[in-house]
Amino acid sequence: MRATRLALTLFLLPSGLFAQSEAALRDYFEGRYVTVKIDMPATKDGVEVYPLEARPLDLQQYSRRIKTHGTALQKGDAVMVTLVRVKEKNIEFQLGGGGFGTLFDDSGEVVYGESVPKTKREKELEAELKRVSDKDAKKSIERELRDLRSERSREEAHLRAEAAQAEEARKARVRQQALGAGSRFNLRFPSGVPVTSSTPEAIMLALADYVEFADPEQRQTVSGAAAGPANRPLSATQPATFRKGMSLEEVASAFGSPESCSAKSEGALTLTTCVYRLPEAHAEGQFVDGVLVRYTIASE
Repeated sequence: MRATRLALTLFLLPSGLFAQSEAALRDYFEGRYVTVKIDMPATKDGVEVYPLEARPLDLQQYSRRIKTHGTALQKGDAVMVTLVRVKEKNIEFQLGGGGFGTLFDDSGEVVYGESVPKTKREKELEAELKRVSDKDAKKSIERELRDLRSERSREEAHLRAEAAQAEEARKARVRQQALGAGSRFNLRFPSGVPVTSSTPEAIMLALADYVEFADPEQRQTVSGAAAGPANRPLSATQPATFRKGMSLEEVASAFGSPESCSAKSEGALTLTTCVYRLPEAHAEGQFVDGVLVRYTIASE
């Protein structure tokens, strides 16, 4: 029923809206705060929505992603639209950074337990065992070899235990990072994105069951629409928390001026690293051209 309503609405949209470009969509949505009506998975895979289908949301896939990745945004959370991207067969509607797994996210290397190589003495004894024929000498060599191999086995077990502990710590760190990295909606059109589906009105209608949008007239008070994206203040309902997609000014507004900042060039991009003092902790944020792309928080 909703898909039929959407198709009819698209048909009735004024022809002037059909030519909306990605740039126009980004100008309309990015920097606005919206309120999610459903929990959002903590992954860049986000939520798949098929606007022209009778059942737009695949509930089984949605449930799997929530169970697998956890919840980055909860129902009722206010969050900034950080990117709208139009592709050949889908439209990405990114919230709070777009979800963990995007550019500059660091999940770290998987930690494996290293094997312990044979010692020089163990290799010598193995070679000697092949040469000697005396039974007593063989037994003596075999006893020493057993002791050396047991010691090596214990050391490998210790390294495996340390690696397992480090791997669990890595997974916990990744999970924590993912919870603050936002999420996204992927509007899917298997036959290609129709021009009529790439308008603000069409996108808001397609996401109406999952996102609450402020009226365009309220943009000034909700997200500071008159200012550029980098100068928009945090919404009064937005909690003081780091989220990918925040500007340097927004982070400073929420947590105060940084203790220090350093900048370096990464190709055509400028990577700025700032350190912030928090209650009983400190945070390090990395910004690309003034937009937060990665952060870490460590207790003192």
